[in-house]
Amino acid sequence: MAEIALINLRKSYGRVLAIKDLSLQIQDGEFLVLLGPSGCGKTTTLRAIAGLEILDRGRIMIGGRDVTQLPPGKRGIAMVFQSYAVFPHMSVYDNIVFGLRMRGMPADEQRRRAQEAADLLEIASLLDRYPAQLSGGQRQRVAVARAMVTRPDVLLMDEPLSNLDALLRLHMRAELKRLHRELRATTVYVTHDQVEALSLGDRIAVLKDGEIVQCDSPGRIYDTPANRFVGGFIGNPPMNFLSGELRTADTAPAVIVAGVAVPLVPEHPTSSTGASREVSAPGGTGLAGSLRPASGRPSAGTVMLGIRPEYIEVSMSSVPDGIPAEVIVLEPAGPNQLLTARVGREMLKVTVATDLALQPTQRVWLRMNPARIRLMDATTGRALTPSQPASSSNASRGPFRAGWYGADPMSAPDLLAQAEATLRRNHLDGYTAPSPRLYPHQWNWDSAFIAIAWAHLDWEMAVREVDTLLEGQWRDGFLPHIRYNLKVREGYQPGPDWWPDVPVRVPGQHTSGLTQPPVLPTAVLLAGIGQPDEQVRRSWWRRVFAPLRDLILCYPRTRTAPGSPLIAIVHPWESGTDNSPRWDFATGGGFKPSRPFRRADTEVVAAAQRPTDRDYDLYYFLVELIATHRYDFNRYLSHTPFAVYDALFNAIWYRAALDLNRIAAELGEPAVISGEDLRAFTDAYRRTLWHEPSQLFRDFNLKTRAQIPVDTVAGLGAICGGLVDRTMAEAMISGYLRRCRGYRLLPSVLPDQPGFEPDRYWRGPVWVNINWLIIRGLQELGLTAYADALSQETLALVHRNGRREFYHARSGEGLGGTDFSWTAALVVDLLRRPVS
Repeated sequence: MAEIALINLRKSYGRVLAIKDLSLQIQDGEFLVLLGPSGCGKTTTLRAIAGLEILDRGRIMIGGRDVTQLPPGKRGIAMVFQSYAVFPHMSVYDNIVFGLRMRGMPADEQRRRAQEAADLLEIASLLDRYPAQLSGGQRQRVAVARAMVTRPDVLLMDEPLSNLDALLRLHMRAELKRLHRELRATTVYVTHDQVEALSLGDRIAVLKDGEIVQCDSPGRIYDTPANRFVGGFIGNPPMNFLSGELRTADTAPAVIVAGVAVPLVPEHPTSSTGASREVSAPGGTGLAGSLRPASGRPSAGTVMLGIRPEYIEVSMSSVPDGIPAEVIVLEPAGPNQLLTARVGREMLKVTVATDLALQPTQRVWLRMNPARIRLMDATTGRALTPSQPASSSNASRGPFRAGWYGADPMSAPDLLAQAEATLRRNHLDGYTAPSPRLYPHQWNWDSAFIAIAWAHLDWEMAVREVDTLLEGQWRDGFLPHIRYNLKVREGYQPGPDWWPDVPVRVPGQHTSGLTQPPVLPTAVLLAGIGQPDEQVRRSWWRRVFAPLRDLILCYPRTRTAPGSPLIAIVHPWESGTDNSPRWDFATGGGFKPSRPFRRADTEVVAAAQRPTDRDYDLYYFLVELIATHRYDFNRYLSHTPFAVYDALFNAIWYRAALDLNRIAAELGEPAVISGEDLRAFTDAYRRTLWHEPSQLFRDFNLKTRAQIPVDTVAGLGAICGGLVDRTMAEAMISGYLRRCRGYRLLPSVLPDQPGFEPDRYWRGPVWVNINWLIIRGLQELGLTAYADALSQETLALVHRNGRREFYHARSGEGLGGTDFSWTAALVVDLLRRPVS
């Protein structure tokens, strides 16, 4: 397998940003063309895949292997350059086998491979010649043969035909197409020649200013451009564009151009990448419905009408729907003529027959094929689908797509300002409380999410958030789930008195004896990436690197059972999903702590939305048990009724390890978790937790040695963790959506599962932090249609229902704590770091 995944690649040269957060998935055996004008970043992207450019950030996966830090020789790639790059002092044969000799391959195998490649490329008769005796096309074939014989996983080609004359280029295009059909090697081909791209590529990724503006099949790139740039760049001559006014009030929609109503016909809506397929289960409400491209008509307003020259008819007399135009010039173009005509103040090109006699200044009428008209937003240039509104003077501007959630979008600045205000209100003594009345102390993964937002809003606040959290770290690297603020005497229980003798690193700190999913390394990476000053970023990363390294390493050292690298949690609170129905099956019931406790949470939030008293009996029983055994996993494992390999916790740890390795690489430090250990972890995760019938991952009960038979959103954790490939992730997310039709977004528990309650804490409601984790995972895998829809729906949910702790799984009503910090924080990140 040689699937390539480019994940959030960024590369700059001084102040020039050559690649801007570029993500792309290239399938095994695919011929993908990177197309764009000079300076768009296509060659830089190719060189990054090859390992010839050091990225500012991002990851490159080839065949499921992270090659970001590997040198070119260890990536399994071969490259063909524009300049041929053949050695003039060597014969054709010696040029072809040069790479094989460097690898110490036996001479007979070198001869066999060279002959095979020479036969395939029809240069067998040239093996004894030297490059000076060859034509340009022959030298390029030698370069291709040299790349072929190494049997690369990936073949990279950087404008290999640009130095050839037109006829030879035409011949070589056919040769490369034939070669790819026979070899089926994954090929990435760079060109600025659109004809090459359209004739060679299985798919074309069009780049502009370091970003992919459309990636699709050649036919859809040509017929259904994602925006005006693509339509204007592809085609010779390119697509025509005329200003018009969209009219939708009548039965038949039309665009008014030069006073004439040009009719439109219904057509299949397209995504921003031109894909017309449905990407989720049909029907339903919430995400499962919204992921389908919406139907209906665009709203009225000013638009750009786009149409190719070959889809316009010319009439010498007035005809219905005909737009009056003036002939400017008529140019011979082989079997046709190319007419340049003026409509109002705008020019357009029309392909006409050679026998059509036209004279300059002559008046003609132009009729457009309605099925071939493409509408673009007059302001942004983006293609409009039937569900998208055209620009108008009073159109609302915001981050949402009309029709996806049945409400008018609000402006991003308003939502952003409200979220920032929440964070500032909740900021206490150097940290941001999740919700001051309900959770007044500092929580582990809450602060990690919050730091991501502060990095967008106020760098010093982000640094302080992380520093304060790390003050509660233990001497062995363990990071507790709560760092207590002793100034707060009332509120959350259990208080610090339930956790005696915790081995904190900083004297005077008081913490719990449990942990939470280790989001912090990922948060530090994302926060740092957002810091434009490289020196400031690196300095901060270096200062926090050691405690983060200790954090990641403490789990394999202190929380693994014999025979598995997976990490065990020992309390439902450690999962972050406290009262999930999963834990009903993990312990049973009947547990009571030895001393009484007081619940403060139900004084703030309705008891019906919170865990039950029975749940809290178990929580406090386990708190006592863990404290009694001095927080030593090996000591209390045999005594505890609760020990679980949690699918979500383990996925977040794996993601944190990958992200900390990225920081390590930036700092010139060795990887914190080796590639071998990461592969072993991945194998164990899939082997132990995958549940084939549900197409989800399930938690594993260490006490019963069996999977826990409940399907929840934790089963999608592998998506955010990077533990599955794109195909597997798409099957998982689409399957989850099918099973929650009629519900909002991603319910925390599937509605068909035992224990589902749509309004009770982690037994069904929607949580923004989980949405965010899945969004970022989908984004990294290139599943941007899902990621973008989930992002937009999440923002809309918060807009309608406020910055609440969680939301009713069916109605979307805000529940739990009010003015909730991680909800506000992740809204900030989704607005400041949008999916697309």
